[in-house]
Amino acid sequence: MLAFGQARAESTSYVFENQTLAFSHLVHTASGSAVGVNDPGFRNLLKSLGATLTWHPGERYVLIATPQPLVLNFSVGSKRYDNGLLSSTAAFAPFVQGGEVYLPFGDVMRALSLAIKHDGSATVLQPQLTSVDLQGSGSQAVLIAHAAVPLHARLVSEAPDHLTYAFDGVASSIDGSRTVYAGGVRSINVATSGNVRAPRATVTVNLAPNTRHDSPHSNSGDFELAFGANGGAPPLVAAAAAPGGGDQSQPVVAQQPVQQQPVQAQAPAPQDQPQPAQQAQPNVTSVTGVTVQGNDGGATVTIAVNGNATYEWHRLRAPDNRFWIDIKGAQLQGGPRDEAEADPLLSMRSRQLDPQTVRIALSI
Repeated sequence: MLAFGQARAESTSYVFENQTLAFSHLVHTASGSAVGVNDPGFRNLLKSLGATLTWHPGERYVLIATPQPLVLNFSVGSKRYDNGLLSSTAAFAPFVQGGEVYLPFGDVMRALSLAIKHDGSATVLQPQLTSVDLQGSGSQAVLIAHAAVPLHARLVSEAPDHLTYAFDGVASSIDGSRTVYAGGVRSINVATSGNVRAPRATVTVNLAPNTRHDSPHSNSGDFELAFGANGGAPPLVAAAAAPGGGDQSQPVVAQQPVQQQPVQAQAPAPQDQPQPAQQAQPNVTSVTGVTVQGNDGGATVTIAVNGNATYEWHRLRAPDNRFWIDIKGAQLQGGPRDEAEADPLLSMRSRQLDPQTVRIALSI
């Protein structure tokens, strides 16, 4: 770690979505390039991705949170870092130079789903389509595609036996074909065309006869498309907040967990409108309370859970900038709450989203 500390910072420009970003806090080591957490170009890249970086001078840990949501957790002096729920090994450990932490540039770019490509004399940070998953079984399923940037789908081909969507500005790191059997979907093919600066990923969904599908839906930048086999209706569920309003749910294509983790939890109750307090039933997981505590320029939100459940958490991109946590398999003990909070929060709302889901929504 100390061997890197005397390296001289250099300047390099990268092209990202047709804009040139000048990086001025780059250090080249024998194991690869490192980028300073205060680099203006790096900060502008994170802003373009809707990501935020948290590090305070003197601290060991650096956190990068993306809208998906995904949290990258780097630690000075350790090659191991957390990439969401996964643990990965970087090319080298983050180090401190001139009072600033430097991160392994290549590993950060991969974690943010950006591929470093060369186009003549230019170096391009190319957004990647990183996952195309079919979630569901039997007669209903939802296709979910995720990339480094919000996906804007364009229908290029439609027939009874297939659908093809193009995603301009995105390449694919998962080219190929995969056979599946759910919701009337038989197989999915992913391909990349275009060039380094203007890539295009295409997703073709091959369908069984009499398969229905809904209109595409975007959830926090992901592409979602629901299917129903044998003429059945595609799945619909209450989705999360529409931008600009409260966190009221609306029927849209089924939202699947962005991140799901086990949690010791607690129980469901009311809907959007205030309802009489409801007592948790015996042996039922219940959410017994939500508290917010301010601390040193931030806030800690504690969700008290009694029982076993899972949770999902989501984030809407700026300028909406809201987070919500869904406690699955739980009931809210007592009525819904809608309370103003101190900076950096604006408000906290808790309510029963559906008979099995408690939602805690935070406005930032």
